[in-house]
Amino acid sequence: MGFIRPLTRQQQLTDFFMAVALLLLCVIPLPLDIESPGTATVLFSVVALGVRRYSPTLALILTWLMAISLVFGAERPSVALLSLLIVVATVAAIGSRAELVVAGVSALIGGVLATGYLALTGFRFVVLLNGGSAAQNLLVAFSPIAILGSAWLVGFALRARGQRHTEVVRRDAAELAAAQANDLALAERVRTEMARDVHDVVGHSLAVIIAQADSVEFVEDSRVREIVAVIAKTARSSLAEVRSVLEETTDADRDPELPELDDLIAQVRGAGVTVDFVRRGAPRPLDTATGLLTKRVMQEMLTNALRHARPGAPVSISETWRSADVVIEVSNEVGDVANPGSGNGLSGMRARLAAAGGDLEAEAVDGVFAARARIPVETHE
Repeated sequence: MGFIRPLTRQQQLTDFFMAVALLLLCVIPLPLDIESPGTATVLFSVVALGVRRYSPTLALILTWLMAISLVFGAERPSVALLSLLIVVATVAAIGSRAELVVAGVSALIGGVLATGYLALTGFRFVVLLNGGSAAQNLLVAFSPIAILGSAWLVGFALRARGQRHTEVVRRDAAELAAAQANDLALAERVRTEMARDVHDVVGHSLAVIIAQADSVEFVEDSRVREIVAVIAKTARSSLAEVRSVLEETTDADRDPELPELDDLIAQVRGAGVTVDFVRRGAPRPLDTATGLLTKRVMQEMLTNALRHARPGAPVSISETWRSADVVIEVSNEVGDVANPGSGNGLSGMRARLAAAGGDLEAEAVDGVFAARARIPVETHE
C-alpha cells in the first residue's frame, strides 16, 4: 500500500478546510437533537479527514480508532461519523487495489458492528428495528451497512471514472506518439528518397562528364567544341533535375510516358562509349512513380558501367517488355576493379525495387559485370 502520496496545493487546502469545518461542527453546539462527540472521537475523525488523500491506509486506521473510541465511550452517533463516510469513499476512489478491498471489508464489518452497537444502546433504533413489519425491520437492520456500502460504491464509481479518463489520456498520448513517429518515419523516407535521387542524378551526370573530359585529349580539335557542348548540356540538365528533386516537384512534373531512357543512352554514346541497345516487346505508358523508378534504375546501371567498364569496351543494354513487368539488363567488361557494383548506388536501387515489388541482380562473372532489374508494370485493360 502506498503510505504517503504527493498532493497539489489545491488538494492540501481542500482537505485542510474540510477538517476544520468538521472540527467546528463537532465542537459548536448545533440546534439539533445530536449529542456532541468525545474529544478522542473528534481528534481521530478530524485527523482522518485531513490525511485521507495523503495516506488512505492511515485514514482507515484512524477511522477504526474513532469507532473504537465511540464504542468504549458509550457515545451516540454524531457528526464525527461524516468523516467515516468520506474516508471510505476517498479510499475506494484513490487507494490501491489492496486499500480498495480493505475499505470495502471495513464498510461491511463496520456496518454489521454499527447495527449491533445501535441495537444494544440505541433506544430509537431498537424501536424502529422491532416496531414495524418484517420488511421494515430488515431495512432498519441493514441500514448502517447500506450507508457505508453506498459510500464505498460512490468512491468506486469515481475510481472507475478516473481510470477511464486516464485510459483516454494514455490512448491520446499513444496516438500522438504514433503520429509523431509516423511523421518522423515519413520525413526520413522522403530524405532517403531525395538522397537517392540526388545520388543517381549527380552520379550519372558526373560519370558522363568525366568520360567526355577524359576523351578530349584523344580527339581532334574539331570535336572539342562538340564534346564541351555535351558536357555543358549534361551539367545543365543535371542541375535542373537536382533542383526539381530538392523542390519536390519531380513527380508532379514527370510525363507518364517512359521518361528520357533514349536520352540517357544518347548521353553515354556521346561520351564516346559504344552502346549496343536492344528493345524487345512493345513499350507501354508508365505511371509517374514507375516511370521515375525506371529512369533511376537505368541511370544507376549506366553510371556503374561508365565508372568500371574497361576502356574502349562496349556496353550492352537490353529492355524487355513483358506482360507484367519490364526487364532492363546492362552488361560490360570491367577494368581493373576489385569489386564493381558494391557501392551505395546498387544497394539503394535494390531497396527501391523491393519497395515496388521488383528486384535487382548484379554480379561480375569472368570479367563481365551484368546487372538485371525487374520493374513491375501495371496492366491496363
